[in-house]
Amino acid sequence: MLIAAIIASYSLIALQIWYYDIVHIITPFLMPILSGMVWIFFLCTSAWTILRWRRYKSGKLFPSILPFAMQLVSFIIVLAVPFSTIMLDLDFRHHLDEREFLVQEVLSGKLTPNVSHNQSLISLPPEYQHLS
Repeated sequence: MLIAAIIASYSLIALQIWYYDIVHIITPFLMPILSGMVWIFFLCTSAWTILRWRRYKSGKLFPSILPFAMQLVSFIIVLAVPFSTIMLDLDFRHHLDEREFLVQEVLSGKLTPNVSHNQSLISLPPEYQHLS
């Protein structure tokens, strides 16, 4: 039971941390399915830990409450920590030099609008496709 609680908690937190990276891999259309599966697994494991905790006698309370407590803490972390904001800020800071270089390229006229359906968009060179 403890192993299932650890896997469910880790899966839920990892999903929140790497949400945008996962979306880029599996597309926005499949992300709700993956999110739903992780949440269902987490909730089922939580229900299982609650049922197991209630069945134990008072002498074995700590080993039986540990998985539930761990999942409760994981749930609170997922609700309280703004993972998207943190990860977007880290990404921005990590690629700041490249972004500043591209801004200079646009301001100097080396990069000009080059998207046929919108004359104000610039398609970035392949080595900068990971930037917005």
